[in-house]
Amino acid sequence: MLQLEKSSGLPLELDDSLKLVFPNEVMVHSQTSRTIDDLQPFLYENASAPNPLIYRVFHDVGFTVHASRIHAAGLRYDVTAINTGTIQFDDGTNEFFRTAGHYHKPSPEGVRYPEIYEVLAGRGRWIIQRYETDPAQIDEIYLVEAGPGEKICVPPSFGHITINAETEPLVIANVIADKVGYDYEPYKILRGAAARLLASEAPSMIEIESNRNYRVVPPLRKLKPKKDWYNGYFDPLYTLLASDPAKFSFLAKPETYRQDFFSIDRLYQEIK
Repeated sequence: MLQLEKSSGLPLELDDSLKLVFPNEVMVHSQTSRTIDDLQPFLYENASAPNPLIYRVFHDVGFTVHASRIHAAGLRYDVTAINTGTIQFDDGTNEFFRTAGHYHKPSPEGVRYPEIYEVLAGRGRWIIQRYETDPAQIDEIYLVEAGPGEKICVPPSFGHITINAETEPLVIANVIADKVGYDYEPYKILRGAAARLLASEAPSMIEIESNRNYRVVPPLRKLKPKKDWYNGYFDPLYTLLASDPAKFSFLAKPETYRQDFFSIDRLYQEIK
């Protein structure tokens, strides 16, 4: 069992099958599992994996007594567990296990929503990317790396995938506005993000390869989160959310914040 209580602020454990174990006072509204078959439409070409289970998502997790307060703020806390392993392609490349990838749909009023992630166990990598009008023509793309306790913010308008390039499961939490819709189509049409993270023949090495289905991709910059981009960075997300959901109003009402609040330079620093 992987113990998650200290990192998450909730009495959670993860078993060997990537299932959350929790007491009766904790609520998990629903869960979604993604296998290699589910992920095929998002992959560069047909592939296989020795372990067919890629990841599980546990939606709307928390103490039952906190649920009404969190929901009243228009927010939701989820947990995702990504297996360790690689997706194997016929050309001999091996892509690290990852999520399908999506953009957030804007509201009817045109509001675009951010999301905050926290690493509970393992080391996470995110490819975040943004386009203006054509999903195949990327205007910005970054590789974000974060370890236990670190938080990253996916700014409004950015699509993202999460990657586990380590030898142990990656467990992450996220807080997001519960009315956000997801747009998976660009990642289906283009068969993934604009960059792929591949296992190398050299141990502990990661290769980055462009996805040739994209027409325009700028150079990839590597980033890590700054530790002062929001008040409460060093506390578990759930602890802050349960005690004062207003601290996350930038997720539910991003239109009330200045645009530079979500700027890459404010949220991240470059890895040289």
